[in-house]
Amino acid sequence: MPVSSSDETLGNLAGEKQHEAESVKMDVKPQFVVGSSLSEIFHSQTFDSDNIGLVYYDDVDAGDCLQKINDTNADIVIVDIRGGKGSGFKLCEALQANREVRDVFIFVVSDSNELALKLKSYNVGAHGFYGGSNEPTEIKAELMAAYSYVNRTRELKTRLKHASETVRQIITSSDELVAIIDFFESLSSCHTIDELISNIFVILKSFGLRASLQIRSAKKTINCPNGEFDEIVNPLEIELFEVMKDEGRILDLGKRLMFNFKKISLLVKNPPIDGDKLGRYRDHLAIILRCAETKIKAIEIEEGRRTENQSLKTILGVATQILPEIDQKQLDLKNKMIAVNEDLLNKLTSDFMVLGLDENQEEHLLGMVQTSLDQSLQFFDSHREDEQVLRNIVEDLNELLRKSLDAPIEEQEDEDEDFSDGGVMFL
Repeated sequence: MPVSSSDETLGNLAGEKQHEAESVKMDVKPQFVVGSSLSEIFHSQTFDSDNIGLVYYDDVDAGDCLQKINDTNADIVIVDIRGGKGSGFKLCEALQANREVRDVFIFVVSDSNELALKLKSYNVGAHGFYGGSNEPTEIKAELMAAYSYVNRTRELKTRLKHASETVRQIITSSDELVAIIDFFESLSSCHTIDELISNIFVILKSFGLRASLQIRSAKKTINCPNGEFDEIVNPLEIELFEVMKDEGRILDLGKRLMFNFKKISLLVKNPPIDGDKLGRYRDHLAIILRCAETKIKAIEIEEGRRTENQSLKTILGVATQILPEIDQKQLDLKNKMIAVNEDLLNKLTSDFMVLGLDENQEEHLLGMVQTSLDQSLQFFDSHREDEQVLRNIVEDLNELLRKSLDAPIEEQEDEDEDFSDGGVMFL
């Protein structure tokens, strides 16, 4: 009989699990805590070996299971749910709820491979599932494959923990990196140029640097000395900013160090004497000022959009206020038109006696007046339809304004300026 592809797949999977079980290193003796109801299976010769530690617990006593886990430092807890035992599912829930053993691997033994049982086992915290016959060899193969997974998971967690500790030590030992990270985090809460300037001087202070700063926004140029906004910048420093802002990205001025970007320049008055530290600070400040310039552009875009939206909001507010007034004036005009025509009809009717018109002439004259009134009202109504189109446009503009106010800001960055003299200039 030919073997189907599904049978082939199952066979391959079984073979892989058997191979994985055999490849498990037994340098450390696996410790399994097993429900006492499964003792008839685990007491077999297959499990009766020196390379596996088995400890039995009372299936209906969750406290006994927790005690055995702690005493034996168990790797895997084996839970019996054969026959749909509710106590087995409750034990899984209890293990997951207990903070001290919630990371323990739970292996469920069932007498059915139904999907519903697997899902229920998974939902109550099980990690492994066996739903075949009570053949010890098959159960052991599945169990050892699970143990291989446990070992691998522990190894990865240990590596991750060591890596995290290493990174944490590096960051903790480096005040410079911590300060830079804090600065980056602070940018998200900056919504004005003054807030940005304040954050720049905070990180400069953490570096122990004294500096003057110039920011060239779209509205004005701001000169700030040493983070104190109420002081005056040295006039010569302002002149240096203006003269040298296009001379290069980093300028070594002997006892001073200048950084230039399109919208921001920084003059450091006490650069470090130590060469390594000076090199690090050059890199740090270049990154900080690059990010600060990007933030300046974002603030300018936000302020510009806010101004445009406010202007549009004012115009729409006036239009919305005027529309009801126009409605009332149109209604008054319509009433006046009707009143004038009614007055004309009344006068004509009263004057018919002296005009000497026959009955047909009188009806014709009245018909002409009524036709004129009807045409005037039709023209008035058509004009009202045009006004409704305008009203719809105003409503659409109001909706667009609302969406615009809620929309996120898209930061745009211009091309970097070209400094032909290179990245660093020594003067």
